[in-house]
Amino acid sequence: MRSSASELAGAVKLVVAGSPGAGKTSLIRSVSDIDPVRTEEKVSLLPHDGPSSGSETTTVALDYGRLQLNTDLLLAVFGLPGAARFRFLWEDLARGAVGAAVLACPAALADAAPAVSFLEERGLPFVVVVNDDGRELPTADTVRGDLALDAGVPVVLGDVRRPPVGFAVVRDVVRTALRHHSQAPALAGGGR
Repeated sequence: MRSSASELAGAVKLVVAGSPGAGKTSLIRSVSDIDPVRTEEKVSLLPHDGPSSGSETTTVALDYGRLQLNTDLLLAVFGLPGAARFRFLWEDLARGAVGAAVLACPAALADAAPAVSFLEERGLPFVVVVNDDGRELPTADTVRGDLALDAGVPVVLGDVRRPPVGFAVVRDVVRTALRHHSQAPALAGGGR
């Protein structure tokens, strides 16, 4: 399921995961070259699922955007639904991805733990992003502690609605994926 660094050219799939209302759709919207494909429903029409995020809608299947980095590299960005009742979609949507961003709300970092666990269990490299929703942002060390992250997992703090922050997240995901996938062949044969 892992790709070598040379296979990362062409079309590359990234996923964005996290709790409901953490900013997944906003991140994709801020970096996409196209109007993102969204599958949302009004929160008031759905049963309560997690803490109130202030969002009026929730993703019920996926978000999709794309970003042409250069003539040789297209990023296809898929947003996973955050609500627990839609987690059955995660496996299919994450299949073939080379990296991910996990979005977290500052006041509810632990709500991102299922996404972190999902990605870790599959060996998919990721970046954690605490979205600035106007509340006090935790430090990167607090995020690492609350989510039990390895020291090598990048943590980004910022407002993902702002394109410079969104592009910084994408850059960090791509760098993390390249670093991970370039080490994968060495790790696979390292025990002999």
